[in-house]
Amino acid sequence: MEEIYYYSGSSYKPGSQADRLNVVQSPPTSGIASIQLSNIAWSDNGSYVCEVNNPPDFSGTGSGVVQLMVLVPPSSPTCQITGTAVVGQDATLTCSAVANPKAIYSWALENSKIPLLPGMMENQITGSLLLTNVSQAMSGTYRCTASNEQGQSTCTVGVTVSSIAEAGAVAGAVVGVLLALLLITALVLYFLCYRKKKKDVPRPDYPGNEIREDAISPMMSEEQGQSSKLRDSHARSESRVV
Repeated sequence: MEEIYYYSGSSYKPGSQADRLNVVQSPPTSGIASIQLSNIAWSDNGSYVCEVNNPPDFSGTGSGVVQLMVLVPPSSPTCQITGTAVVGQDATLTCSAVANPKAIYSWALENSKIPLLPGMMENQITGSLLLTNVSQAMSGTYRCTASNEQGQSTCTVGVTVSSIAEAGAVAGAVVGVLLALLLITALVLYFLCYRKKKKDVPRPDYPGNEIREDAISPMMSEEQGQSSKLRDSHARSESRVV
């Protein structure tokens, strides 16, 4: 609620209209409490109440109401199609605009001898256009005009009618692409999980079976092993002497 107060020689103007709201007679001491609202906008629509008090006399009604209606020509409307235009099915075109008073809507098929073909039903109040039993002849550009006493504005929307076979092919292509993406995602996840498992395989703490030169064969007795070591030592000594 926007308000303006005048009390004891001073005026108070809280709210978003403060910069655009003024009293016609300042101070309003002669019984004229009119206000002036500049640069009016759509948001200024509404009821305005004037309350007058003259302390200490508070008896009587002391209030009045005035309705402000800001006239606005239609804004640039928004046109769109609901659903898919397929042969033999129905489709709906919508058109909406901001206006005061409310706009009246009309549709026309551009580059056509008549504005609307048989099977097209428009609603001038809601701005919708129903295309029943869609045919190829209904393909084209549709123009919506929103108008009131203050002016008019238009928008267009293109309609491409496809056959049932074409619609099925498109749907099949979409499903195929989705399945391909799911398969690729599954392969990538499997590869990542496989590599992670491979990295997580524990490695043994010992280096494995190693054969040392001085190791004793399980088939050789301890004495045979000692004599073998002595022969090896004697052979190395002789090689040094030579």
